[in-house]
Amino acid sequence: MADKFDQYYENARPEIQGIVGSKVKKILDIGCGAGSMAYQLKVNNAAEVWGIEPVETAAKKAVAVLDKVINSSVEEAIENLPKYYFDAIIFADVLEHLVDPYTVLSKIKYMLAPDGFVVVSLPNVRHWSVIRGLLEGKWNYEDYGILDSTHLRFFTRTTVNKLFHSSGFEVEEYITSVADMGEFPKGIVDLLLQNGIDASTLEEESKHFQYIVKAYPATRKFRSAHPMQVSEMINQLFKQTLSDAKVSSYSTASENCLLAIDIIHRTQLGELQPILPQFEALLLKLRALDKTKLV
Repeated sequence: MADKFDQYYENARPEIQGIVGSKVKKILDIGCGAGSMAYQLKVNNAAEVWGIEPVETAAKKAVAVLDKVINSSVEEAIENLPKYYFDAIIFADVLEHLVDPYTVLSKIKYMLAPDGFVVVSLPNVRHWSVIRGLLEGKWNYEDYGILDSTHLRFFTRTTVNKLFHSSGFEVEEYITSVADMGEFPKGIVDLLLQNGIDASTLEEESKHFQYIVKAYPATRKFRSAHPMQVSEMINQLFKQTLSDAKVSSYSTASENCLLAIDIIHRTQLGELQPILPQFEALLLKLRALDKTKLV
């Protein structure tokens, strides 16, 4: 157990630090462990760094080196985080441990500053070590690695892309770490293709042990859009929000309202700022109505 603590909670993760970069000044490290990586980012970037860590033993260590540490699950902490605040939010080997990583990733984008991004690392369940085990009838959970006994979700490159797309992000950078687990069987891809199985990427992706992704909220694209285009989009979202509210579809109306708020924040167009409080007030009303309906 001590070895696992050292590996999981005191790893400085230089590959993650590299993709985060040296320019960000407000960082949130989710699953920060003892704070080793987050502390190095704090020192190297002269940054304000927060951490979220559910394991109390690790969180107590992180408190000594970071600006703020929340000792809870990310699901419990997320609603109380400051909106549009962090330049970078890190999920280093975290999402695969969550019951619903899609919802967590969807919510966390509203805590990103207008130019903020997430950095996420995820293990690849299509790695040859796992495939070979399945072919031999094995799916053995381990203390760490791809089949860590605490993993609740499993991803391939295709489903990693789906995770980000469905959560409202656009991937900008994709890094793969390679772990050679022996010689890939010759002829297996051709055999699978002949039997109607699309295995064209299997040989390459079976070498990938982990994916590290840098992604921005999809609404960031509106920063470079023409103001008229953005205004038209906001007007359409407002009309759709009211339309959904009239038929008591409060959840959908809230999502559209939140999307409008996100676009306004990320474009930072002066002419749109005066209507931001109206959308925020509308969102609160919609959420109250939704809770009433659910009760």
